[in-house]
Amino acid sequence: MKTKLTLVFLTVFTYFSLAQWQPTKGLYSGSAYSVIISNNEIITGTDGVIYKSSDNGVTWRRSSNGLPSVITYIRSLVKINNRIVAGTDAGVYYSTDNGDNWISSGLSNTVSVYDIAIKGSDLFIATNQNPVYKSTDDGSTWTALDFSSFPNPDIMTCLTVKGNDLYTAGYGGTVYKSTDNGVNWTQSYSGPPFYVILTMVTAGNDILFGTDGGGIFKTTNDGEIGYQRIVD
Repeated sequence: MKTKLTLVFLTVFTYFSLAQWQPTKGLYSGSAYSVIISNNEIITGTDGVIYKSSDNGVTWRRSSNGLPSVITYIRSLVKINNRIVAGTDAGVYYSTDNGDNWISSGLSNTVSVYDIAIKGSDLFIATNQNPVYKSTDDGSTWTALDFSSFPNPDIMTCLTVKGNDLYTAGYGGTVYKSTDNGVNWTQSYSGPPFYVILTMVTAGNDILFGTDGGGIFKTTNDGEIGYQRIVD
């Protein structure tokens, strides 16, 4: 019995030891908003600074050459065709050397980017203006999409892709859907106006979104009928 108890203890101890999280060294600039892995390096966006690690997060080095000091947040990072694109609160920047140097896309620094989505060969950004932009050249240039059919469109905070459809949402709790790559949009869902939709994700046949104060919602029918709350 004693031998069995010892084995159980060792098994449990080993499990919890492996399950524990450990802090990495570095990233002393505040919050981390986005992270990707590219060419065996971890690249993360923080409070106006981009850091890279080539040893699985043990050490970090600053990698923000080309990013202006006006940037306060780097909320989104994606990789497309060997190019890394960064969405900031002062426009969009891209890197062709795995994040060592950054180039402005020319998008106004008054455009604050909250999220980036890749759909096929195109990029989309959710912003505080217009409110969605599209790029067909890996983030070099951007075009504002037409939301003129909606009065006072919200600030968009998130995007997700499901099949051939593109979804975006944000302040005001409204979800918009495009079936033609952003040319036209329809209102897929409208929740209580005090709900801010913070994030969206496609999970199998479902679309889930998390709100500020309203819990988590999902749809199993592409939003045609509606969304149901699954977590308060």
